[in-house]
Amino acid sequence: MQPALHIFLYNIVPLFLLILSGVMLGRKFKMDVGTLSKIIFYVTMPSFVIVQLYNTEFGQDQLTVIFFSVLLLLLSVLMANGTSRLLGHKSPLRMAFQNSVSYFNAGNIGVPLITLVFSTGGYLIDGETPWLKMAISIQVVGFVVQNVLTHTVSYYNAARAKMSARDAIGIVFRMPMAYVVPLVILLKQIPYDLTQAFFWSALEISSNALIMMSIIALGVQLAYTKFSLGRRDVWVAALLRLIGGPLIALLLIELMGVSGIMARVLFISSAVPTAVNSALIAVENDNEPDFASQVVLLTTVLCALTLILVIWLSTILFPF
Repeated sequence: MQPALHIFLYNIVPLFLLILSGVMLGRKFKMDVGTLSKIIFYVTMPSFVIVQLYNTEFGQDQLTVIFFSVLLLLLSVLMANGTSRLLGHKSPLRMAFQNSVSYFNAGNIGVPLITLVFSTGGYLIDGETPWLKMAISIQVVGFVVQNVLTHTVSYYNAARAKMSARDAIGIVFRMPMAYVVPLVILLKQIPYDLTQAFFWSALEISSNALIMMSIIALGVQLAYTKFSLGRRDVWVAALLRLIGGPLIALLLIELMGVSGIMARVLFISSAVPTAVNSALIAVENDNEPDFASQVVLLTTVLCALTLILVIWLSTILFPF
């Protein structure tokens, strides 16, 4: 099967099937996106991060991924904020624009995409692929960093658009994600394997529901979204996410001296679409939800083309 068709069928089509199911549910039953987003933010997302972080052994590679992810976010924020100001956006739209460019879909698309690229029989690597486990661990750490930042910094940005900094910070600290990382650090110090505890299966069940619920919630939101393909700022945000993101990642990879499999994973991951949760956060805070949803949809559609180029470039730029 051709690489382009493989990516489209096994990474893009499944995503759109779930989005479509959410659209159909939203139109038939008039579902409440706010309720769905609360389940995600207060139950499934914290569970996912706890499970993933607790099962990850941190070393030098993981610290490099964390440092890279934070720098990528900061530079993306600067790029998005500067562009938004040039476009003359007022504060609410500027915050939504910034979130849409800076936070990407490292989980829903990133994890399965990296698995495909580095798995046995993948079209980029013939035969056995001893790099698969390492590639997935790198992507999962990046995903966790993205989600922690999305549910703190991104949530603050969305809330700050319509309230004072003090009130926005107060909202962030009412979110479970503000406490998950410190909690996991404490749990890892306990001389007992919590995966054997009676409550661990509940965390895993909740964690496994995250991707499905996030995508369906986006579909429900899209059912109530008015689309305008001629809206310039949506296209600008989409291009900055899909093209600007990889360019910034390439710069950081060179500056940090990252190479081989880690460089390839970080480069590919930087090119995935806008995070579904950025649209859900916009809904939760009533901060330009239509704009945020349109950017998520547009970047998801366009990535079927842009990811093919990025994956091909990664094999040339970062051999191992």
